[in-house]
Amino acid sequence: MWASGFLNQEPALGVAVSLDVAPKAKLRVIHASPDAPAVDVKLNGTRAITELAFNEATDYAMVDSGTYNVKVVPAGLDDPIVIDADLDLMAKDYTVIASDVLSSITPIVLEDDNALDALARIRFIHASPNAPAVDIALANGGPVLFADVEFGENAGYIEVPGGTYDLEARVAGTDTVALSVPGLKVTGFRNFTVLATGLLGGNPALGVIATLDAQKCATDIIGDGKTGVNDILALLDSYGSSDQFADVDGSGIVDVNDAMQLIMNYGRCD
Repeated sequence: MWASGFLNQEPALGVAVSLDVAPKAKLRVIHASPDAPAVDVKLNGTRAITELAFNEATDYAMVDSGTYNVKVVPAGLDDPIVIDADLDLMAKDYTVIASDVLSSITPIVLEDDNALDALARIRFIHASPNAPAVDIALANGGPVLFADVEFGENAGYIEVPGGTYDLEARVAGTDTVALSVPGLKVTGFRNFTVLATGLLGGNPALGVIATLDAQKCATDIIGDGKTGVNDILALLDSYGSSDQFADVDGSGIVDVNDAMQLIMNYGRCD
């Protein structure tokens, strides 16, 4: 803090304040270990995430950049420690996936590129321990979107127009469908991660989870980068449903509260 200027002259006497704000990282965790129980996650010894169950993902949390010790333990307990890793976090977005079966559980640490685009951005992560390498393709013999993705591999991002896609996971290089993934809905100005999880021929069964990683604003229902009349029409069309984008407040149902938020943000996207 310092004073500058002149008393009773121009420029006037004033006070300036300088705030040294540490750069922030954003961190989230996804539980993808099929036979592991619900877990707690400790950051530098402090329990930061509790009771995270298989196929659940946390929201991003803001943390100071720096080095963190991450320990994963069964929910409510302090041992056994199933993951003990040190992470160097910069001012970027990160996803940590608890991966593989419990006896071999290991973290997959991803640096997330959450830059937004007018097209939907999607990436695929193979997190099913006993599934072979796969091709992710449009269903019914459609083109391959992600080719020859092995367990533990991040296939990177692709851009596609907004819409609803029926996908299938094929054994890499073949037409053999290991898993059908119908009805994946995406929009522009949003980023998504799709993970194959579970066990091929086992329990829990091979399946897919999709996470919303970033969006320009929640009231941009149709994904055109603004909140406008088409978003109102989309909300009305989905009223009473659980549509993931029209449910602006995340309550599980599209209702008057979502409409109020959309009206309050009309003409903006922030």
